[in-house]
Amino acid sequence: MDPEIQQQLIDIEQRIRVLEKMIALDRFKAEQEKTRRITKQNQIKADRMTVRIRYEDGQPVLAEYIKDPVKFNNLVRKRIIEKRRGKWIVHPCVAKQNGYLVLDEGRSQ
Repeated sequence: MDPEIQQQLIDIEQRIRVLEKMIALDRFKAEQEKTRRITKQNQIKADRMTVRIRYEDGQPVLAEYIKDPVKFNNLVRKRIIEKRRGKWIVHPCVAKQNGYLVLDEGRSQ
């Protein structure tokens, strides 16, 4: 076989190996990104179903600032929280009935 053709075949085989490595790396990165997005979605869902409370004057009040508008609107709409005298009062029984996890920040776990 002509040495020039042999060299072209070797170059083509090397290029194929490089492309296969690139494809494998791209697939790995895509899988990592997919896993990251799913984990983030699960964390958001879990956070939206959790209410942190503490007790002030014997009443359960919200122990966190809720930045997530979806979570806040759900809590208000389901009457889990309500504002009294400038404080957000939490109804733990209603929260638990609606599937929320109520975490008492005042007690050790």
